[in-house]
Amino acid sequence: MVKLKERYCTLITVCVICSILPASVLVAQVTLERDKTKVEDLESSLQDKIPAGVVQPAGVALESAIDPEKYFIGPSDAIAVNIWTNPPLNFLLTVTPEGTLIIPTIGEIFITDITLTKAKERIIKEIRKKYTTGTISATLVRPRPIVVLVTGNVESPGRFTLTSVD
Repeated sequence: MVKLKERYCTLITVCVICSILPASVLVAQVTLERDKTKVEDLESSLQDKIPAGVVQPAGVALESAIDPEKYFIGPSDAIAVNIWTNPPLNFLLTVTPEGTLIIPTIGEIFITDITLTKAKERIIKEIRKKYTTGTISATLVRPRPIVVLVTGNVESPGRFTLTSVD
């Protein structure tokens, strides 16, 4: 009698699992199909907006090249540091609000309020203390943004984001 009850309980458990499992798989499939449709709709709507073969630039378009002798480094400037050793080390870093560049394996270097040329020299000098061989480069990747609020009797009031080279 006890074995019969155990078999009956096992049978009921299997039936419950078999009825729940297909329902949850069906829900997952429906959700996946719905999300796939949303992605396809988004892709097709974007194709209408961007001409074929056009690559959208990642940064801000600048009027001309930055003169490294005239550009002063400041907080939020993005700088790429490359140390060409084996293996090569590549870092995309942002100048901190305190005016330093924190380079992994090197440390903190103060570079605010000096020209881009002087900043590059300082960065390379500090890296060269640890990495005596290989080529080192430091490149301004993205100038810092500046938010300007225009108010008063103007044609287009509002917030505008400029680069520090505008």
